[in-house]
Amino acid sequence: MLAIYPDATDIICPLIRGGQFHNPVRITTTSLNCEKKAVCDINHFFSKEIGCMLQYSETDPNQVAFLWIHPEARDSSKEFQVPCIGACCFYRQESGYELQWVWLHPYWRGRGLLSEAWPKFISEFGEFDVEPPITKAMAAFLKKHGFKMTERFKHTQRMFLRYDSFDSRWASLESCR
Repeated sequence: MLAIYPDATDIICPLIRGGQFHNPVRITTTSLNCEKKAVCDINHFFSKEIGCMLQYSETDPNQVAFLWIHPEARDSSKEFQVPCIGACCFYRQESGYELQWVWLHPYWRGRGLLSEAWPKFISEFGEFDVEPPITKAMAAFLKKHGFKMTERFKHTQRMFLRYDSFDSRWASLESCR
């Protein structure tokens, strides 16, 4: 059962001060507080929908987040507040970076925002890992973009599926290949 439905009207997108944005906007410990708070708010939406908490810390230098601004608001004046429609977070491990989580407002899913940003992520982080659990939609996305599963990824997804295999949202290892 989903906590957030695609036609949900009760999701209030966080607002940040307008400006000249290029989606997605890179957020680090030195970013504006309102931008870091927007990532925290979107992380809460992710946790509510998925049912498990993956932390985002505004002060952790090992985390790099990205924030998607509503496409019609990317070049707005700084006097206006603009809605944030999604975010993702990468975490630096000893072995390299790992994509911890991605959340886009249900209305904006499947509209190419993540596909458009994917080359930017690969350029910045190289071949990164993806932290399970992986939904069926994310598995299809990763397969489409040629993601190569590491042994760590396989092990973690397998362990997660043992714990929570009754939920139909999670992708089997076969669908991630």
